[in-house]
Amino acid sequence: MQNERAAIRIGVLVNGASVAGWEYTILQQLASDERFDVCAFIEDATHRPLLNKFRRDRDWGRLPFNVTNQIESKFSARKYAAAWPDTINHPDDSFTTASLELTAITIKVMPNISKSGLIHRFSDGDLGKIREQNLDVMLRFGFNILRGDVLTAAKHGVWSFHHADHRVNRGGPAGFWEVANREMTTGTMLQRLTEDLDNGVILRTATYITKRSSWNENRRRAYAKSTVMMVDALRELADTGAVTAAIGEQTPAFDLFDRPLYVVPRPAKAVGALWTVGRTMVTDATRF
Repeated sequence: MQNERAAIRIGVLVNGASVAGWEYTILQQLASDERFDVCAFIEDATHRPLLNKFRRDRDWGRLPFNVTNQIESKFSARKYAAAWPDTINHPDDSFTTASLELTAITIKVMPNISKSGLIHRFSDGDLGKIREQNLDVMLRFGFNILRGDVLTAAKHGVWSFHHADHRVNRGGPAGFWEVANREMTTGTMLQRLTEDLDNGVILRTATYITKRSSWNENRRRAYAKSTVMMVDALRELADTGAVTAAIGEQTPAFDLFDRPLYVVPRPAKAVGALWTVGRTMVTDATRF
């Protein structure tokens, strides 16, 4: 009689007790599959969502994008809500992990944060708590840039998404720059993180036609693609004991740093993108 494989032990790195709708969809699928055991939530005890939102809302450099993003999001949500698939929770909604009714434990950690606030490293004590769970893989649904031994604290490392085509777009916001730059396609990538931020082990990639009439809908589509990619890669791990790196993606024939690092757009770019989106919406509405 063939020995059955043990369930894949999964830890989820989160910022708090709630996750985005698309992340919750992934967890729902894992929770309903006996091949997986979501056994630990590793929570950032330094995360303060209300304080972070307060700071973002009062960051004058972000203000033009925050305003244009709110306008665009309301229009696009109303226009595309009916077309959103029933099989995937809406990315703009949030859900508590407790509603999954898992037996997972919660490990609250205090990451060492760099002066820039961008890099998180874990203490030896917190790493010990994580290693005690004997995890096969960790999924990054929270924290900032991870460095140090946390990247190898699980047997198959930490898996994380980059919601863009890494060959042309480094940075964020997700879904925005492909619309602003009128790119024909938008990509998303699942990778196993390494110390090299932009050059992890690429596990899955996907490309789709850019939704030029809405950068928020373009972002939501990237998240929808992500649910499929993550679950597919985890199923391969459960069935074979390993995950094959994406063919042709492991050693890029270009320098990752010959592409610009995108950040929150400046006022002129944010307003220009909103104008482009509005014009595209009007064109679509009047097209016969």
